[in-house]
Formats: sequence, C-alpha cells, structure tokens
Amino acid sequence: MLTPQRIEAFSDGVFAIVITLLILEIKVPSLPEHVSSSDLFTKLFTLGPKLLSYVLSFLVIGVYWIAHHFTFHQIRRADRQLLIFNLLFLMSISFIPFPAALLGEYPHTQTAVMVYGFALLMTGITFNLIWWHASRNHRLIDSQTPLHVIRNSWKGRFVPLICYLIGMGLSFVHVYLTIAIYIIVPLYYLTVRTPSESK
Repeated sequence: MLTPQRIEAFSDGVFAIVITLLILEIKVPSLPEHVSSSDLFTKLFTLGPKLLSYVLSFLVIGVYWIAHHFTFHQIRRADRQLLIFNLLFLMSISFIPFPAALLGEYPHTQTAVMVYGFALLMTGITFNLIWWHASRNHRLIDSQTPLHVIRNSWKGRFVPLICYLIGMGLSFVHVYLTIAIYIIVPLYYLTVRTPSESK
C-alpha cells in the first residue's frame, strides 16, 4: 500500500539538496594575494545580484517546503498519480538553481527574469496539481473533510501564478519591476497564514 509518508521523506531530501545547490553558485572572489580591503569590498559588492538571487530562491523554495508540508498533512493516502504529480513538482523545484544562477549573472536582462519567472510558474502549477488530484472527490484526503475547507484551501494557491504572470509581463516595461514582484510573493507567504495551514 502506498503511503504519503514515504513521498514526504523523499521530497524533504530533494528540498534539502536543491536549497544547498543554490549557494554553490556563489564563488569567493579571486584576487591577488596582497589585495587591499577596499578592492575586496568592491569585488564583494559585485556579488550583490547573485546574493539577491540566492536569498530570493532560498525563500521561494522554503515557502514551497512549508506549503508541501501542510498539503501532505491533509493527505491520508497515496496512489500512482500522486507520485507522478509530486515528481513533476520536484523536477520543477530542482530546476530553480539554474534560472537562479542565470538571474544572478544577468539580472538586467529580460531573458533572465523571464526564464526565472517561467520556472516559478511551472513550480506553482505542478504544486497545485498535487492538491487538485488529492482533494478532487476526496480521493486521497479524509472523506469527512468539509467541501468549504477544500475550497478555502484553494485560496491563495493561484495568487502566486497570477503574480508571476504579471511580473513576466512587467519585464517588457522594466526588469526590476519583475524582480520586485518575485521578491514580494515569498515574503507575503512567509508573513501571512494561508487557508491551507488552518487545518
């Protein structure tokens, strides 16, 4: 019999690896042996975009880890389709370090912010597939779960997708507007209790 506990354990391992990979893209500056403090500071300052991309991506993945935890807290059973949807979600999560590195290297380009936004969008879509499959007709959740609880749990799940689409659209105006949207989304979910956390 398939159990959600093994899915959670495997997912936690993937989350841990992916969130660690983010920092590997930030390298210590290579400078002459007798470099001055001011030169080192200047070189560190140039790492700003990479550090911002790291922090942003860490927060995004962290928010999804929290959401994944609360989602599987409500799932009582597992089936093959849930395994597949969860794998798709993990594939999207594990892809994030690449666009994060791209954004850190080329934060001023529309291509970089669009690729990053697309990665976030796919992550959100695949994550929602998990809950859609599990909650539809109480397939994998407690049969006594009221319909209004299921409906309320959907509140907020589409907001990030809409924000990412808006952000990608704003890239045609200015890429920094897009980056601002990307930053606001995880900060919002870290400070506001969502309906899916109420059970």
